[in-house]
Amino acid sequence: MYSLDPATHLSLATLEHLLRERPKVVLSDQARHRVATCYEYLRNRLEQSDAPIYGINTGFGALCNTGIAPSSAASSS
Repeated sequence: MYSLDPATHLSLATLEHLLRERPKVVLSDQARHRVATCYEYLRNRLEQSDAPIYGINTGFGALCNTGIAPSSAASSS
C-alpha cells in the first residue's frame, strides 16, 4: 500500500513504480483534510460569486473564456 501525503515528493521513479506495480494507493489524513478544505473553499466561492475560476466553471486551454453554466456543472455535494 502507498500513502499519498502532501509533504512527500512524488518522484518519477515512484510514479513509475506505482503505474507498473499498481499497489493500493490511499490518501493520508493530511491529504484528505486538504482536499476537504479546498472543496469547501470552492463550494463557498461558487455560491457567493459567478466570477470565472479557470477549469472549475470555465473550459481549459483555448476554452478558458467559455463559461460553464451552473446548471451544466457536475456537483457531488
